[in-house]
Amino acid sequence: MKTLLIYLSLLFLFADLFAQEHVKYLPQLPVVDGIMDSDSWKSSMKIFESAHVHKTTSDLPHVDAKYFLGYTATHLYLYIEVAADSIITRDRGYQNGDGFHLTIGAPKANSEPADEFYVLGFSPADDWSNKINWYYNIDLAMRPLGAEVQFESAVIRNKISFECLIPWSSVKPYHPWISDGIAFNLCFVKAVGETDKVYYFLVTDPRMQSEQSKRKYVTLTFEDPDTNSHFYSLPQRHNINESEALTIDIAGYRNHDTACSFNVQIVDRENKLVFCDTFLTDFSEHKLVSRILIPEKSLKAGNYSVMLENDGQDIGKYGVTVFYDIDFFALRTKLESAKTYLTSGAFNTLMFYLNQTEQEIAELKPYESSERLLVDIEQIKRQVQESYRGIDPVSAKRGIYRRAFVSELDQTLRPYTIYVPNGYSPDTEYPLLVYLHGSGEDDRALFRSKFIREGFIVLAPNGRGTSNCFATQNSQIDIREAVTDVLKHFHIDENRIVLSGFSMGGYGVYRTYYEQPEMYSALAIISGHPNLAAKWKIGDENLNFLTDTLVDHFAEIPMFIYHGIHDLNCPYKFTESFVEKIKLVNNNVVFVVDSLSGHSGVNNETEIRYHEWLRSQGR
Repeated sequence: MKTLLIYLSLLFLFADLFAQEHVKYLPQLPVVDGIMDSDSWKSSMKIFESAHVHKTTSDLPHVDAKYFLGYTATHLYLYIEVAADSIITRDRGYQNGDGFHLTIGAPKANSEPADEFYVLGFSPADDWSNKINWYYNIDLAMRPLGAEVQFESAVIRNKISFECLIPWSSVKPYHPWISDGIAFNLCFVKAVGETDKVYYFLVTDPRMQSEQSKRKYVTLTFEDPDTNSHFYSLPQRHNINESEALTIDIAGYRNHDTACSFNVQIVDRENKLVFCDTFLTDFSEHKLVSRILIPEKSLKAGNYSVMLENDGQDIGKYGVTVFYDIDFFALRTKLESAKTYLTSGAFNTLMFYLNQTEQEIAELKPYESSERLLVDIEQIKRQVQESYRGIDPVSAKRGIYRRAFVSELDQTLRPYTIYVPNGYSPDTEYPLLVYLHGSGEDDRALFRSKFIREGFIVLAPNGRGTSNCFATQNSQIDIREAVTDVLKHFHIDENRIVLSGFSMGGYGVYRTYYEQPEMYSALAIISGHPNLAAKWKIGDENLNFLTDTLVDHFAEIPMFIYHGIHDLNCPYKFTESFVEKIKLVNNNVVFVVDSLSGHSGVNNETEIRYHEWLRSQGR
């Protein structure tokens, strides 16, 4: 009996680990309007298992939530239906309700959590959160999905419904007939009351919403078509060398043996045709997977668009990057020989560019092309050549770019992003604005930031991590070293250094000023959280800046604080509490409240006020 109990316990423990989800084949693309096209599909709908329902408050009501998965050769289809009278629209509904997010990726051996995947988010809102690529592999993406991804919602007879149609081409390389399995998870989020929510998981995964985390999943199985299907094609690699052949997989179903012809056209970035040929292939009955080869040396180094047709019908269009061999060791040797012509900052920056470019090429996934990397290669080759001729290609740069320094912590090259005004003169002292990025980002967040102030030099430290709250000693060392490097290479007024940050970076402002108050003349906190490190259990001290003793550290510093009332990621109430306390000891606090916004940065009016405040601090 004891042995049986142990066996049953293990069976339940690992049930999720090897779970599968069957996907029905659809003979035609559904019309996406929020309403299921066929009543016959409803018999195949499944209810989210109660074991995978999780509530922010235990006594929240339970509602029936069902889902249906279908597919065609070109698309994945998802329908969700929930018992409710109306749709609740919240900031980031895919995370905070009503809305959902899903994982599509590559399963691992022994069903280990996936590290290659997309997490897509869908919210019934008329804003940026309507449909987004939330995560790509383990990194934050936050890129909008295009019109080719269809999503609608509806309210009918005490039920709300959500419907989406995702092209397989939007989640390459995943496809039921080409991929070696597809990992999938789904989380529907139902809003309850003002802030509560209920999560309905296919597989419970507390890290599904987290950056730098692997994902749990079920493995999808797909019903075979019962008739001839549309073709689908995909290169085995989207990046190759000039000496390699381009191999393209073609998949589909046929109900008899047949021969099919495929036309391949390849154009370069100037839309000039560089390759065109027709391939005739014999296929056996039923599952159809074949390959065609574009011979090696057919394509010179460059970026290309590859297009396939079958009987006049498009069956694939994708980008391919062709690399030539590049000797990074020789480039580093040449740069070393030019070191005497460069400032230390310029040399460190160029060496970082070299190393970073080599690393990014080596880390490209087979399904990734990269027009940017070819540009980077040409740029770094040109810059090394200029350095060798005695020209410094870095020190005169203006605008936003990345620099690097050698860290005293471990002698590695560490990056930061900087904005240098176009009219910068080394004879003039400039105020410095230090900007701390939000979670899931790094210093390159400055490239798309609204928080640059003309007249300032702006520095975005890397922080040695995307989601560490700037609460570790290494991240604090990185900030100090980045500031020191900017002071070394630019003419900065050290009495006018303003520290700012968004979201997680807002907590970073609290923590960084606590660590080094003598460095900064003013603080700006945008949608921050004064207790985030403790909430996330990051760092050794887990400092909570809502405590009275820590609030007193900010008694003498000018502050600009912004927060949206509907922010559920860094809830407004915590900033409101901090402001109530700080105003008792500091009369130089500007607090801007947005009654309409959530966790999405500042509106235009607040942006103007922020820049006015910055200008007053930079005088």
